[in-house]
Amino acid sequence: MRRFLKELFSAPFRLVLVVSFSFVAATTIATGAYVISRTISDYLTQAMDERLDRDMRLAETLYATRLREVARIADRLALDPLVGEHPRRRARATQPRGRPLTDRSRTNCPHRY
Repeated sequence: MRRFLKELFSAPFRLVLVVSFSFVAATTIATGAYVISRTISDYLTQAMDERLDRDMRLAETLYATRLREVARIADRLALDPLVGEHPRRRARATQPRGRPLTDRSRTNCPHRY
Protein backbone atom coordinates (compact mmCIF):
# COMPACT_ATOMS: atom_id res chain seq x y z
CA MET A 1 0.00 0.00 0.00
CA ARG A 2 2.84 2.37 0.82
CA ARG A 3 4.40 1.76 -2.50
CA PHE A 4 1.13 2.54 -4.25
CA LEU A 5 0.78 5.85 -2.38
CA LYS A 6 4.39 6.78 -3.16
CA GLU A 7 3.80 6.14 -6.83
CA LEU A 8 0.51 8.05 -6.74
CA PHE A 9 2.05 11.19 -5.22
CA SER A 10 5.34 11.06 -7.07
CA ALA A 11 6.81 13.93 -9.08
CA PRO A 12 5.00 13.20 -12.38
CA PHE A 13 1.67 13.38 -10.56
CA ARG A 14 2.62 16.76 -9.14
CA LEU A 15 3.56 17.85 -12.63
CA VAL A 16 0.12 16.82 -13.87
CA LEU A 17 -1.48 18.77 -11.02
CA VAL A 18 0.56 21.89 -11.71
CA VAL A 19 -0.09 21.72 -15.47
CA SER A 20 -3.81 21.11 -14.88
CA PHE A 21 -4.07 23.97 -12.40
CA SER A 22 -2.16 26.27 -14.76
CA PHE A 23 -4.44 25.30 -17.65
CA VAL A 24 -7.57 25.95 -15.57
CA ALA A 25 -6.20 29.30 -14.36
CA ALA A 26 -5.17 30.37 -17.88
CA THR A 27 -8.56 29.35 -19.29
CA THR A 28 -10.36 31.28 -16.54
CA ILE A 29 -8.23 34.38 -17.07
CA ALA A 30 -8.60 34.27 -20.86
CA THR A 31 -12.37 33.77 -20.65
CA GLY A 32 -12.73 36.55 -18.07
CA ALA A 33 -10.65 38.95 -20.16
CA TYR A 34 -12.73 38.18 -23.27
CA VAL A 35 -16.03 38.66 -21.42
CA ILE A 36 -14.89 41.90 -19.80
CA SER A 37 -13.56 43.21 -23.13
CA ARG A 38 -16.82 42.33 -24.86
CA THR A 39 -18.89 43.96 -22.11
CA ILE A 40 -16.86 47.18 -22.27
CA SER A 41 -17.05 47.21 -26.08
CA ASP A 42 -20.84 46.75 -26.01
CA TYR A 43 -21.21 49.50 -23.40
CA LEU A 44 -19.07 51.93 -25.40
CA THR A 45 -20.96 51.13 -28.60
CA GLN A 46 -24.28 51.72 -26.87
CA ALA A 47 -23.05 54.97 -25.28
CA MET A 48 -21.74 56.20 -28.64
CA ASP A 49 -25.03 55.36 -30.35
CA GLU A 50 -27.00 57.22 -27.68
CA ARG A 51 -24.71 60.23 -27.93
CA LEU A 52 -24.91 60.25 -31.73
CA ASP A 53 -28.70 60.01 -31.55
CA ARG A 54 -28.80 62.91 -29.09
CA ASP A 55 -26.49 65.00 -31.27
CA MET A 56 -28.57 64.29 -34.37
CA ARG A 57 -31.77 65.31 -32.58
CA LEU A 58 -30.05 68.49 -31.38
CA ALA A 59 -28.81 69.28 -34.90
CA GLU A 60 -32.28 68.70 -36.36
CA THR A 61 -33.81 70.96 -33.71
CA LEU A 62 -31.29 73.73 -34.36
CA TYR A 63 -31.81 73.38 -38.11
CA ALA A 64 -35.59 73.60 -37.70
CA THR A 65 -35.21 76.65 -35.45
CA ARG A 66 -32.98 78.43 -37.96
CA LEU A 67 -35.31 77.46 -40.79
CA ARG A 68 -38.27 79.00 -38.92
CA GLU A 69 -36.23 82.16 -38.30
CA VAL A 70 -35.36 82.46 -41.97
CA ALA A 71 -39.00 81.84 -42.93
CA ARG A 72 -40.15 84.58 -40.52
CA ILE A 73 -37.59 87.01 -41.92
CA ALA A 74 -38.65 86.14 -45.48
CA ASP A 75 -42.31 86.65 -44.56
CA ARG A 76 -41.57 90.04 -42.97
CA LEU A 77 -39.56 91.10 -46.01
CA ALA A 78 -42.30 89.91 -48.36
CA LEU A 79 -44.89 91.94 -46.47
CA ASP A 80 -42.70 95.05 -46.18
CA PRO A 81 -43.98 97.66 -48.67
CA LEU A 82 -40.56 99.26 -49.10
CA VAL A 83 -38.93 96.04 -50.24
CA GLY A 84 -41.41 95.40 -53.01
CA GLU A 85 -41.29 98.95 -54.44
CA HIS A 86 -38.72 99.44 -57.16
CA PRO A 87 -35.65 97.90 -55.52
CA ARG A 88 -33.38 98.92 -58.41
CA ARG A 89 -34.41 102.55 -58.21
CA ARG A 90 -33.72 102.63 -54.48
CA ALA A 91 -30.38 100.88 -55.00
CA ARG A 92 -29.35 103.55 -57.52
CA ALA A 93 -30.52 106.30 -55.17
CA THR A 94 -28.45 105.01 -52.24
CA GLN A 95 -25.39 104.27 -54.37
CA PRO A 96 -22.66 106.92 -54.33
CA ARG A 97 -21.93 108.58 -57.68
CA GLY A 98 -19.05 107.22 -59.77
CA ARG A 99 -18.73 103.96 -57.84
CA PRO A 100 -20.59 100.77 -58.84
CA LEU A 101 -22.65 98.92 -56.28
CA THR A 102 -20.50 95.79 -56.58
CA ASP A 103 -17.33 97.69 -55.64
CA ARG A 104 -19.05 99.17 -52.61
CA SER A 105 -20.17 95.73 -51.44
CA ARG A 106 -16.62 94.44 -51.78
CA THR A 107 -15.21 97.22 -49.61
CA ASN A 108 -17.83 96.53 -46.91
CA CYS A 109 -17.05 92.84 -46.95
CA PRO A 110 -14.62 91.73 -44.22
CA HIS A 111 -12.80 89.47 -46.70
CA ARG A 112 -10.67 91.24 -49.27
CA TYR A 113 -10.65 89.90 -52.80
